[in-house]
Amino acid sequence: MVAFLSEPATYGAGVSDVERIDTHISIVFLAGARVFKLKRAVVLPFLDYGTAEKRRFYCERELALNRRTAPGLYLGVRAINRDTAGCLSIDGPGEAIDWVVEMVRFDADGLFGNQADAGRLTLDRVRQAADEIAALHKLAEIPEDDGEDAGMQATINQLSEGLARHGAVFGADAVTHCLDRLAAEALTQQQLLSRRAGAGWVRICHGDLHLNNICMFDGRPTLFDAAEANARFMQIDVLYDLAFLLMDLEVRDLRAHANAVLNRYAAWCEEPRATLAGLRAMPLFLSVRAAIRADISVLTAEHASSAAADHIAAARRYFDLACNVLAPAPAVLVAVGGASGSGKTSVARAIAPEIGPVPGAVIIRSDEVRKSIFGVRDTQRLPASAYTGQWHRRTCAEVIARAQAALAAGHACVVDAVHGAPNERGQIEAVAVRAGVSFHGIWLTAPEDVLRARTRLRVGDASDAGPAVVTDQLRRGFGDVAWLSVDATGGIDDVAGRVRKHLEN
Repeated sequence: MVAFLSEPATYGAGVSDVERIDTHISIVFLAGARVFKLKRAVVLPFLDYGTAEKRRFYCERELALNRRTAPGLYLGVRAINRDTAGCLSIDGPGEAIDWVVEMVRFDADGLFGNQADAGRLTLDRVRQAADEIAALHKLAEIPEDDGEDAGMQATINQLSEGLARHGAVFGADAVTHCLDRLAAEALTQQQLLSRRAGAGWVRICHGDLHLNNICMFDGRPTLFDAAEANARFMQIDVLYDLAFLLMDLEVRDLRAHANAVLNRYAAWCEEPRATLAGLRAMPLFLSVRAAIRADISVLTAEHASSAAADHIAAARRYFDLACNVLAPAPAVLVAVGGASGSGKTSVARAIAPEIGPVPGAVIIRSDEVRKSIFGVRDTQRLPASAYTGQWHRRTCAEVIARAQAALAAGHACVVDAVHGAPNERGQIEAVAVRAGVSFHGIWLTAPEDVLRARTRLRVGDASDAGPAVVTDQLRRGFGDVAWLSVDATGGIDDVAGRVRKHLEN
């Protein structure tokens, strides 16, 4: 069957060669404008492809799951038939002896993993991917048998068996230490996971959201190749689903990208406060994800030839991350204030990846919070009536509530808002006091002509403030500002550098 699917003539005119890609559970054949995915006849602790009927079942499940996010990419399930003369064909005469999933072939340059390797994966693109993930989680069904811990204990038990077999790769003592810490963290988070499951945050998710399962297709980031083989892989906490992408970016030293994904998701997901509160379990989620990839990378190396050493090297990086992420940096609250156009959002985005636990601080931007309260996208302009005192107070209250949720979960937080009134600055400082974390207030300054010019040039931004707003803010004044004053007239690298020096002290 593999020889048949490797032959260009199988696919008719126009196919001159077939490229084959092997994984530990499937063989993928790239033939012209189409892709055919054959599941290996394997039985592993976490999946059973042992019979043709089981492989057909999982092919059909793969099709159904992935059509939620990539309907144009997945074409159907095709039979491999054998006729009375013993000849094989796709959807031809005779008995069906196996099954493949047929897909549209996309440009390999559009694969997020390849873009990351080439240094071409942009922050805007991963933010767009975060939007796709949030949309999937919103429509994903809540399973009836979600379990009290979203399957985490069963996954850790399986990891204990898998990683123990790789002592020669990772070191037997290191494996034991990592698994002990994982088990302890899972026990610590058990009540939180149970509460989240009861609140409906365990859903039928993607389950395998790493960079090589996201591509550009039809002009947008597209999630594909969901984990259909085991219900435990799909019926998971939505944050555990997100954690796979965060982990994969982190292990590739793309912390800023991981931070951008987290912040886009947290700002525009179904219930931001619930998401922020759930970050208490993020170190556990990240560690388990990394440990799984470490295990899988070793298994993949066993099926590889010349690339085996690369898979082992990747396995060690994943394993190191799985161990290290369980000792998160402490939470801290940073407030970035100043007039509109002073560069608050740019500074917040620049410093957030370096603050607090992986993948960096949560950014709570008042402009985004206001848009979410009104139920509109960040780039949709609001009328002047959305900026009355009543709506301003409601926005400030929601900003504070989200900051409290993040800090209570042990996560760092950067609040990006004007903080124009003394009482507003006092309120955000009080949040840090109540949470028992360090506070840093940053006040960005620039001449009025600079501020007006910056706001005049804004396009596609969450802020609706223009030059007239700047003039009004400066006319009313900000009172006595005790926060660190930072000249924001330079480039973002210079301004962010000055802020970093203050935070390091």
